[in-house]
This record gives sequence, C-alpha cells and structure tokens, in this order.
Amino acid sequence: MEQVKHFTQAYQQAPWRRQTHTIVLFLLVVVFAGLVAWVYLSVTARAAAIGRQIQAMNSDILELDLDVESQKSQLARLTSAVEMEKRARAIGFTPLEDQPILYLLVPGFTGRKPTNLAPAPVRNPAPNPGLSPQATETIFSWLERKMLETELPSIELPFPEGNPIDWLKSIGDKQ
Repeated sequence: MEQVKHFTQAYQQAPWRRQTHTIVLFLLVVVFAGLVAWVYLSVTARAAAIGRQIQAMNSDILELDLDVESQKSQLARLTSAVEMEKRARAIGFTPLEDQPILYLLVPGFTGRKPTNLAPAPVRNPAPNPGLSPQATETIFSWLERKMLETELPSIELPFPEGNPIDWLKSIGDKQ
C-alpha cells in the first residue's frame, strides 16, 4: 500500500508527465494527418498534371488530323483532271484527239518486267501434332467409314418376270 501511495504522490508532484503524454499524442495525430494530406495532395497534383498532358496530346492529335485532311484535300485538288490538264499544257503537252497515234516497234525490247517487291508465298504444310487418326476424325467421316464397313443384308423381293407395272397392279388388286 505504501508503494501505491508513493506512486500517486510522485504522479501528483510531476503533472508535466501527463501533459507531456497528451501533447505527444496530439502531435502524433497531427503529424499522421499531415502525412495523409501530403500523400493525397501529391497524388492529386500528379494526376492533374498527367490529365493536362493527355488533354494537350489529344489537342495535338486533333491538330495533326486536321493537317492530314487538309493535305489530302490539297493533293486531291492538285491531281484533279482539270488541274493536271492545265499543268500538262503549261509544260508543252497537247491532247492526242486530233493527231494520229504513232507506235514504234523496237526490236529486242520485251517491255517492262513486273517488279516483285515481295517473295512468292511459300505454303508450308501444317506440322503434324502426332495425333492419331481417331482423334482427328470428325463425326461425319466416322459415320461414313462405319457405314462403308458394315455389310448390309441383301433382301430378296419377290419380283416376277415380265413387266413390273403389271406386277404392281396385281399387288394392288390383292389388297
């Protein structure tokens, strides 16, 4: 009992210990909240920066698409029949509709050889995976094989000599 009294007396004589514990606990909570806020703000700022970069890249893509379409329309205008005829006349070409066409035969000239930009396709047979024929057989081929393997019994029909139509009539008369 003496020890308990001594402990409470020491605790009462040093109130700064209780205050120190409270202050330290409060500071730990504040530091932890500050860390959480810092991480949150850091991630949010990074996400916002990346979002702005994506928006800038999307606007660049749209700008490049517009540029490509503009160049396509300019190319179409420059290669139109009317524009090509103007340019041909400007460098001295004339239409052939009024003049006869003259073809020259050059001995030994065989013409242009077609350009082959890619080698001829080579058909490699599919490698055999080593499966047995039974494993690769379809149900229809199996049925066909089984039907051909089995011998059907021969049925002898009573068919008299003579005209088959008369025989059929005689069967109908019996019924």
